[in-house]
Amino acid sequence: ALLGGTEAAPAQQRRPGHVGRVRAAAAHLVIAPGDRDVAALIGGIDKGYLVEEAGVAQLDAARWEVAVPVARARRIERGQRTGHLYADLELRGPVPVLLGGVTAASREVAEVAWRDEEAELPLWRSARAPWFATRGALVARS
Repeated sequence: ALLGGTEAAPAQQRRPGHVGRVRAAAAHLVIAPGDRDVAALIGGIDKGYLVEEAGVAQLDAARWEVAVPVARARRIERGQRTGHLYADLELRGPVPVLLGGVTAASREVAEVAWRDEEAELPLWRSARAPWFATRGALVARS
């Protein structure tokens, strides 16, 4: 591998702007937008929830299931918000079911960036993704 014009063994490689050794990990996720606006996604939901302020997903690799903390969810019926609001939830399910259940994505995208600490070293991560319409279990946070 070539980094900065010099050949280096993987254990010696450094990433620009980062400290610590290179390792495989999600860092900068970008998901292509869809062709509908968010209002059209909501309008297409007969019964469901609008999930707001989702947190960092936790993956159970052995069971291939994911749990995403959700700050709040608003109930939707016949494409309209009902006014019902629920807090401190998790979106849970098998990864193939959540990803396979995506029926649409929005044109609009949201971008987030955060800094993790790993072995007392900073690890920067970011994501850029549209809103999705999917099926999953929305449950009280455990």
